Amino acid sequence: MPAERHFRTRKITSTTPYPQTCNRASTELDPNMVQVLHQAVSRETAIRQNQQVHTFLLWCARRDVTLAEVSPPSEILLCNYFSTFSSKTSMATAKSHSTAIKNWVKRRGFPWTGASLLESIMRGIHNTISQTAASKEILKVPVRVEHLKLLVNECINPNDAYFIACRNAIACTAFYGMFRLGEILFDTNFTANETPRVQDLIFHTKQCTINLPRTRTTLRNGETIIFPHLQSCTDPTSVLQQHIAINKLLPTDINSYIHQGKRTLQLLGSTTLLRECKWTLP
Repeated sequence: MPAERHFRTRKITSTTPYPQTCNRASTELDPNMVQVLHQAVSRETAIRQNQQVHTFLLWCARRDVTLAEVSPPSEILLCNYFSTFSSKTSMATAKSHSTAIKNWVKRRGFPWTGASLLESIMRGIHNTISQTAASKEILKVPVRVEHLKLLVNECINPNDAYFIACRNAIACTAFYGMFRLGEILFDTNFTANETPRVQDLIFHTKQCTINLPRTRTTLRNGETIIFPHLQSCTDPTSVLQQHIAINKLLPTDINSYIHQGKRTLQLLGSTTLLRECKWTLP
């Protein structure tokens, strides 16, 4: 039978103090540091965050959670609190409350306990809000050829012939060319020489070509759009030629029309066009 082996034991000592015996200066925030933290945000942000922290503390008080129990708040408590945001607030509000509570906890010298579980709760809030917003969204009726026909076949008032000719031409051209209205109408992001002009139109026997000086995707490189002739009252070639003839357009913007009262050329804007076309939609 082998002899028992005896091991010598040695007491291990460490010069590192335990947390309960640490210097308080290493765990508590200095008053100057707290003041600097308050200066990190604007006065309006600080007021809003104080209100959000107050809302959180009221929620805790209704559930008999004392201030000592939220110093710091556990992750489960935070998850229970933020789960109430899923049906009544936006994601931005939930994130704002999270930031306010997090800053409040850190200013008091406590660690932030929010981790993966809280992140999952925030993702769930985002998905819930997105689904709720999508269910409440009113889908817009897509524009169809029938709507353009109603617009073009409208009984033309002689006093509005100039404007109606321009309106019909722009509406049909934008529809069949799948333009953004800002690419063919005057827009604040485009200068006056970046919208198509009469010289950018080329009429052929079986088609019409329009050169866009600038688009949202190609920018200043522009784009060329080809329209085939259509056997319809909404044919872009026909309405464009009618518009140019009625408004007597020379080398100028194709979205120009003669103002009935001023007898001068005026540019058609997207707001006016959409207001005029709205009545054709059901």
